[in-house]
Amino acid sequence: MTDSLLWRYVTEEQVLDLGLHHTAELIREYLEQIFSFPPSPLFTRSTPMPKNLLLDMYMHLYAFIKQNEFPSEKASTLLGLLHSLVLRDMLLLGEKDLRSTPTISSSFNRFQALILQHSVERPPMSMGIFTASDVNLIVEYITNSYYRHFHLYQSIFIPHTHLSIIQVSCMEINRIKPLPPLQLAIQHQVSPQQNTPSESSHAAS
Repeated sequence: MTDSLLWRYVTEEQVLDLGLHHTAELIREYLEQIFSFPPSPLFTRSTPMPKNLLLDMYMHLYAFIKQNEFPSEKASTLLGLLHSLVLRDMLLLGEKDLRSTPTISSSFNRFQALILQHSVERPPMSMGIFTASDVNLIVEYITNSYYRHFHLYQSIFIPHTHLSIIQVSCMEINRIKPLPPLQLAIQHQVSPQQNTPSESSHAAS
């Protein structure tokens, strides 16, 4: 199968090496070496991408894999499946058009298609990596972890555009402010010693 997730993002050697790390810190560091995130125009040096959130998600998924004793083939496929969803759902593939932001329904439909594609042995269309019991466990886990916090992840990784609309009447003319009444004018009294130029010239003549 050409578009199989088996060994695409995580090789067999990397899965085996991952099993040699037994602390959360070492597992997170090794997962950071495995998964690469393309440069996204949505993040800059001043506001870097919060990769730690994704690495924690992958680390918890790996704990789920170890708990259910999945072999290397299932571990590689499941880690690659989640990584494939994250890259598209969080617009980490270099997209600049925010109008095509994936919804939770479209993402879940893609998740179902991918899990079905790797749980039915029908070459070259699909391959049976996961069993029916595996699918039930995976769907329940991904639903209660990734999709439960789907909108939270998108609010962190995808900037939101706020549109403000101001309504203005067409050909509106601003009204002239009314003048204050003369009663409020400041009275200024001229002293007798002060003469205007016209009065001085009249007296001289």
